[in-house]
Amino acid sequence: MKTSLIDMNNFVNPEIYTVISEASFNTCTLKDKIFSGSLLKNNSFTNVVFENCVFFATDLEKTQFIGCTFVNCQFQFVNSRSCDFIDCKFENTLWVHGSTLYNHLSNCEMDLATAAHFGKGNNRIHKCSSDELFETVTS
Repeated sequence: MKTSLIDMNNFVNPEIYTVISEASFNTCTLKDKIFSGSLLKNNSFTNVVFENCVFFATDLEKTQFIGCTFVNCQFQFVNSRSCDFIDCKFENTLWVHGSTLYNHLSNCEMDLATAAHFGKGNNRIHKCSSDELFETVTS
């Protein structure tokens, strides 16, 4: 199994399979990156802009996204579990197949596709811009 590496400039170099675990990304832009068949686990992304990124057959697990922006990103067959999305913004995202369980979203601005995606599953959604689209469980 091939894995890819993250260099010190926070660039992702995906080949076949990417494992990113216990890494921190702060105030950077990831543009035109492809995460295919990847595992992102126990990471922290703070003030990161994801632009034109594709997440395909990827697992997001116990990862924090704080103050992140997702612009023109595609999430296809993505499973997210126990992730935190705090003060994030989702613009023009596409979510196709995948599951969401036990995620926490707070103070996020969501487009309709993101709201619909996280509106299912046992997710906690609090004070997000699309709260009125689905029932929320607040803490």
